[in-house]
Amino acid sequence: MTIINKTEEKTTQLIAEFKGKTPKAHDRAIVRARFVQTGEGPVALVTIGHDSLKVWDVRANESKLEFESFIEVKKWRCGVQQAAISADGNDLIVIGADSLIHKIVINSEDSESHAVVTHDLGYMEACFVSILPQREAFITASFSGYLSMVGFDGRLMKREPFSNIKHVSAIACSRFGDLIAVATHDGVVKLLDGFALQEKSKCEVHSMKIRALSFSPDGFYLVTGCDDKTIKLVDIKQEKPTIVRVLCGHRAPVTAISLEESEEQRMVTGSLQGEILLWSLEHSTPILKIPSPHETMVSSLSFHPDGQHLVSTGEDRMIAVFTLPQHKPVVPMTPVDEDPEMEEDILDDTQFPYNQRISPEEWPVRFEDEDKENENEEQSQPQQDEMDEDQVQQNEDQMEDTQQQERTIASPPDGVEGLQGSSDWDAEQQFQRQQDESDENHE
Repeated sequence: MTIINKTEEKTTQLIAEFKGKTPKAHDRAIVRARFVQTGEGPVALVTIGHDSLKVWDVRANESKLEFESFIEVKKWRCGVQQAAISADGNDLIVIGADSLIHKIVINSEDSESHAVVTHDLGYMEACFVSILPQREAFITASFSGYLSMVGFDGRLMKREPFSNIKHVSAIACSRFGDLIAVATHDGVVKLLDGFALQEKSKCEVHSMKIRALSFSPDGFYLVTGCDDKTIKLVDIKQEKPTIVRVLCGHRAPVTAISLEESEEQRMVTGSLQGEILLWSLEHSTPILKIPSPHETMVSSLSFHPDGQHLVSTGEDRMIAVFTLPQHKPVVPMTPVDEDPEMEEDILDDTQFPYNQRISPEEWPVRFEDEDKENENEEQSQPQQDEMDEDQVQQNEDQMEDTQQQERTIASPPDGVEGLQGSSDWDAEQQFQRQQDESDENHE
């Protein structure tokens, strides 16, 4: 796709290349994936599916990445509700479909050494999970009516009542753990204190179910993905959260969001139909549509720490890897399905902005011309009526003259009887009348 910078009149080619896939990375659908790195150590990829957890060795081969699985953990049989992976890969939490909490510990020095600790808070007492950074704890929703803070050792550290807990659709924690965002099926997002679990504010961001939720790396913004196919950027710096941007481009509900932890302000999103779009938070339209091999829901997305690669996973059990453009775009791309000229006409509100009232003095001249035309029509109407009456009177006079002439012809002139018999005259007049009647009937 071509991006044109109108100010510099230069053409920049933005290309995301599909570099390969692992078609059957898991036996069942993949729920979560993330690149992890401890300090300056090697980068690994962690994927969590309904069947198992896998750690992949990531190797750079020229311009593409190659994955090789070296650890697999199988501990759950009923599938996975939710899963969370810390940035360093040391904290791995899996919530099973049976509400069991699995804490996985991976020993990076010994690929054969790993441990799984399982905790049981009760059925439906752990339904979502988001890790609190540097706290050795995570946040989960308990269907008994509470928002719970649980330690990695399974200890219930804190719980607070939460209204409509069964309507919760997503939970996210900020990078520093000071804020917790809870989204619901009706599109509302509540912000809570990360320590006291008390509500600080709320915002009606959407009117439908929010499926994806993520904080920006600086913690100043919140990004939401919804069933209404839109992504919204919410400013949470102020006391009252404010929607600052609506991002449109998907054709299906948004199911996955990942923000790059760099100054580029890039974000990637996935949808229920397998679409993957690359965004800049400075624009409301995507800068690039990534050629996705997924035909079903994109469940997870993750940027490589080098910023050059992206990984996507889905319900199709596939891991796909892409290379990304490295320069920052100046203007966003035009959506493929929209006419650029039509879009420009719709968005051009400089003459009459939608939020500006127009005084009568500024009304277009065409309205005044229409009023003058209407006034002239009203003034000319009586004259037209007078002309119509004169025409009717004139037609009546002509008809009367015609009838008078016919009567004159029908009566025999003086002296005719002496020259011609009255019977012949009558016969001629009778014949003339029959001819006239015949003509009238024919007509």
